[in-house]
Parts: sequence; structure tokens; C-alpha cells
Amino acid sequence: MECACGNADCLELNASGPAIGERYLWAKAVHELPSMLQMDTKETISCKEVFEKAKAGDVRAKEVIERAGTY
Repeated sequence: MECACGNADCLELNASGPAIGERYLWAKAVHELPSMLQMDTKETISCKEVFEKAKAGDVRAKEVIERAGTY
């Protein structure tokens, strides 16, 4: 993935609110769907919602947040 600034590995791409939402949806698709092609590309989730899912015990949400926090 490439960031809006043109870099391939920057803070915005890995730890911003939108990035956390996108990474959660990607992780969900990889683990729950038989094919990435079945993922609803119009689906979105906010960073706040990912944190709420983590607080409720969602393991994937916790992993995404941990990854963003250790970037």
C-alpha cells in the first residue's frame, strides 16, 4: 500500500484512524471469508468502532490496535 504522501511505510499509513479501520476490515476478510473477492469493498468501520470491538473482546481488533500502537 502507498500512503497519500507517496511513501510506502509511514505513520499515517500504519497507525492513523482510517488505517486502523481498513486493517481491521482486511483482517476480518482474511480470517472469515473464503475469498478476498467476496469482501464488500464499500464496507467501512471507524477507528472508534475498532476500539469498541477490542474492548468487547474482539481478538482481531485487539491485534490491529496493538500493531498500530507498536509502529
